[in-house]
Amino acid sequence: MSGKKDKSGRRVTPAALVLFVALVLFLWLAPGYLYPILASDIFSEEVQKRRESMYTGVITVWQVDTFEGGTGSRTAWLNRLLASLEKQYNGVYFVVRSMTPERAKTLLDSGNESIMPDMLSFGRGLIENPEELLMPISEEYTTGLMPELIDACGGYALPWAFGGYAVFADSELAAKHGLGKNISDLPQFLNKLGGPAKYGKTTRDIYALGISNTVKSVPGASLARLLEPGSLNGQYALRSNQEDTTENIWDSYNYSKSICAMLGTQRDIYRMAAAAGNNKLRSSVMLPVSGYTDLVACIGILKTQDEKKLDVMHNVLRLLCRTDTQNTLNLIGLFPAAVSALDIIYQEELLNRLFEELKKQRLLVPSVFASQEQIAKENKLMLEYLRTGAQEEQVQQFFSNISK
Repeated sequence: MSGKKDKSGRRVTPAALVLFVALVLFLWLAPGYLYPILASDIFSEEVQKRRESMYTGVITVWQVDTFEGGTGSRTAWLNRLLASLEKQYNGVYFVVRSMTPERAKTLLDSGNESIMPDMLSFGRGLIENPEELLMPISEEYTTGLMPELIDACGGYALPWAFGGYAVFADSELAAKHGLGKNISDLPQFLNKLGGPAKYGKTTRDIYALGISNTVKSVPGASLARLLEPGSLNGQYALRSNQEDTTENIWDSYNYSKSICAMLGTQRDIYRMAAAAGNNKLRSSVMLPVSGYTDLVACIGILKTQDEKKLDVMHNVLRLLCRTDTQNTLNLIGLFPAAVSALDIIYQEELLNRLFEELKKQRLLVPSVFASQEQIAKENKLMLEYLRTGAQEEQVQQFFSNISK
């Protein structure tokens, strides 16, 4: 018999040697081939369950600007934010579309589910009955937000930003007639201004204060809360753009100069900064109006039975509330809804002044869910109160209802 002998003197046959080598190779190489098969058998059910539990598809968000922001685009801001969230998913895509309030209202009222968004970012004056359209928002997602903003959203939306009001007055007139730094000084100042003025061969009426009159916000309420009834009772003390002209308040104040002061918002601070050095624009002083706002940006989830999609949309809410997210609102000139971000700093000093004033006390914020007809009535109510002192009881009831 041929073959080598081992140390014990036994002869090792070629067949045994081949078998030994084959066994060594098998033990060395087999795990690399067998483990994926074994692992797939062991984990395939778990992996499959995980895949089945995750949503894949497109989530559509409508951004509806019912009030002017500060600067830049809320749609672009949301797009950037949600693009970062996309990276945490495999197969989830967000589409943020800018929609005018008129277009959005028409589509929402149509009831056509095939064209509805999954999420809706909006403000006051778009939706009247949220329970018919939106999912309730659990307190889990609103923890850490300003309570008054949460209350204004009624449990059907999450507030993520807000704005505020301020009076802008001509600097020369303010110095000439002794306008101080407090809103309480405003009536005495305004009632001295306005009246017929000659421009060449024509005569036109100049008013002291211009207030926008819209169907989406009630700016006059910010002054009605602070001023005595009938305090703007001069014949030319107050003008509403819808009552007297189609010209917007900004143009009336800065270009035609048919008003001496205007009630504006954070947007007008940026307008003035952008126009710095333009000799055609007025030099202005600003008086922040504290204690009230109806300029709230909130987001809601439209009714759905898709639990997987709902989980993703709940993560959108979580992301919007994070302090690092809220701190980026200075990029678009809006104020944060999260208490943890109230130390945010803005490039425009006037915006910092306005925000500091708004933070001094709890804000009165009416419900974001109101019809345009209701808002139009509220605007009329506030104008009558400021001019004549009429409707005092109804105005007090307006603020009382917010406080409850």
